Amino acid sequence: MDDTIVAYLVGCIFGDLNLKKWRGGKGRVTCIELNTRTTRLDTLEWLLSVLTKINRVRVYYCRTDNSIRVQVYLPKEWATRVNDIRKFEIPHFVVNGSKEVVSSFIAGLFDSDGTIQIYKKTDAPTSIVNIRIVSTRKEFLQNLRELMLSKLNIETNIEGERTSTMFIGKPSYRLKVLGGHEGWLTFASYVYPYSYHPIKKRRLGLALKLAQNDWRFDTIREEYEETKRAILSSRKLSIEKVGQIVKRYSDKVLFKIIGG
Repeated sequence: MDDTIVAYLVGCIFGDLNLKKWRGGKGRVTCIELNTRTTRLDTLEWLLSVLTKINRVRVYYCRTDNSIRVQVYLPKEWATRVNDIRKFEIPHFVVNGSKEVVSSFIAGLFDSDGTIQIYKKTDAPTSIVNIRIVSTRKEFLQNLRELMLSKLNIETNIEGERTSTMFIGKPSYRLKVLGGHEGWLTFASYVYPYSYHPIKKRRLGLALKLAQNDWRFDTIREEYEETKRAILSSRKLSIEKVGQIVKRYSDKVLFKIIGG
């Protein structure tokens, strides 16, 4: 079992994915699930690219409210590692792991609850890259901040409390990558190889490309605009579009349409 994939999965669970445990026909069953009405097509593609590495995935599309539920049952050897998560504490195998394991864990967090924006101010000669990881748990972000600094030499700060509809009115905090060009490059270099989210990974790649071109926004402008169009397009859910994505993983996905 690859520790980098497990670390990535734990990061995802700390983000968007839900970990559920109950007793099934064969004893205790551990399941990872995303059940939401705001699932975008890029999110679905991201989940399938990761979860199909673990086991057969179930995808349910509901006609009634245009929602998607993605579900995967964990094999016993995976469940044992993932079930160690308690109270949002970073697992010991991540804290004591290699740079690759730490990078994978951060990639899972970034893919599920992270953002990256690239832009250029009118009076600035070079681009600005905003990289953030969002959480409702401030203490967790403090621990993550220490981990990123000690293991990867990435400096961050925690931005103040905000209330967001994304977390149903709960206060949230943002861990922002500091250090200017050097800090952004360091984060992208470590996280890019382990990211699976199609749009976020592409934007990390654009940050790396900027670093090779003196951070001139014109060198990536059109490609960045394409990522914006991809985000808008991914919000337009339909049975046909969902089916096209699922078909790419047809041998590892059970797809079922319900309701209506």
